[in-house]
Amino acid sequence: MISSSSMKKVVGFLALITVMVPSFAFAYSAGFVFDFKHQLTSKNYGTMGPDVKIQLEVASKSKAGSNYPIKVTLYRKGIVFDDKLSTQSYPSDIGKSTTKTWSGVGKATYYFIMNKENDGVTYRGTGRIFD
Repeated sequence: MISSSSMKKVVGFLALITVMVPSFAFAYSAGFVFDFKHQLTSKNYGTMGPDVKIQLEVASKSKAGSNYPIKVTLYRKGIVFDDKLSTQSYPSDIGKSTTKTWSGVGKATYYFIMNKENDGVTYRGTGRIFD
């Protein structure tokens, strides 16, 4: 037979587990590659929020000398209309990894549009969206 003191410890432990488990959040992270001359629209990404971060690194350019920044505009998918959140600018230096944060945007489905000046130069690289 279990003593009342042992039973209280078991019940207390189970209560603690029940309270703690929902508070653990799984971080979302997805990598992508890009290859564009002027504009590129991403696929949809579902994040757990509350923040969305996008990391970019230009690996190469089709022509040296182009230093136009990459502008990234984040959109939240809506039922009828999508919400344009804001635009952030990234440097286009080859090999430089830069991360920007959209704070407090919450759990949702997002996509982004990357664009730069239409100078005919292709930017290629990698990125990651995460929360």
